[in-house]
Amino acid sequence: MWPLSWVPSTWVGTLWTVGTLVVLVLTAVVFARRTSVHWSLLVGGVAWYVVSGPSRSNLEWGQVSAVIVLLVLVDVLDVTPAKLRGVPLGIAAAIKLTPLLFVVYLLV
Repeated sequence: MWPLSWVPSTWVGTLWTVGTLVVLVLTAVVFARRTSVHWSLLVGGVAWYVVSGPSRSNLEWGQVSAVIVLLVLVDVLDVTPAKLRGVPLGIAAAIKLTPLLFVVYLLV
């Protein structure tokens, strides 16, 4: 988070909110391309998630949960090349220990 100290504090909140929204859209796009979910259902789901409690707390408090979800989803849905498999999960685990549960899932 130290690079955020270079940005004026009035911009940090805006940049973080925009970044979180971009991550939410990227999560929806990755999920839609790897599953057979219809786009209209996906757009409705994303709209509901943005107004739901977990997403609001990400936006209001500046949490990194949306980034962790994207990293784990990219790794579990085989979006990463085989050579880099496990790297996004490792990055997510470096941020927060909870994604380590997916290591057991991938081993099984």
